[in-house]
Amino acid sequence: LLKLLGGSRRVVLTFDDGPHPRTTPQILEILRKRNLKAIFFVLGLQAQKFPELVKQIHDEGHLIGNHSYSHKNLAQIGEEKMREEIDRTSRLIEGITGSRPAFLRPPYGAMNRNVLRVAKSEGMDIVLWTIDPKDWHSKNEVAVLRQIDRQMGLAGGDMRGGAILLHDIYPSTVRALGPMLDRLAASSYRV
Repeated sequence: LLKLLGGSRRVVLTFDDGPHPRTTPQILEILRKRNLKAIFFVLGLQAQKFPELVKQIHDEGHLIGNHSYSHKNLAQIGEEKMREEIDRTSRLIEGITGSRPAFLRPPYGAMNRNVLRVAKSEGMDIVLWTIDPKDWHSKNEVAVLRQIDRQMGLAGGDMRGGAILLHDIYPSTVRALGPMLDRLAASSYRV
């Protein structure tokens, strides 16, 4: 799927590490105004603290994926711990939304055979990303927009789609999202 997106002007928006009570509602509002849907890869820890936000994400028609319970590197922990990280989060999400997540995004994108096997046994597909504007690193909306332009070829005309990695926990990402979506729309991207 991600390979297919690369050759198109289609993008999938993904948000990791939330929900967060200050920034996630702002992200949801921006998406609602533009009638767009995204995938939110939530941490079990955050879902437990803010179940009403998980419910809101679900009720507004977005997909909710599993991002582990506490953002541990799944490739570096034993299978029992890994299963607990994943299963605990899936149960929390299911308890709030009524549906079990179908997608897993391992923290840091860290994978090995164990992670793949456990995901499969939990009935989940792993979803990574192809475009990383590094909002987690810069925490600066100008830098995020510059990365989007560069990685997606918006500046040079060699445009490509893909799965964009963002985090709904930074105010700078909230500030970058509207302008980013405007740039994509102006270049005839479908989100």
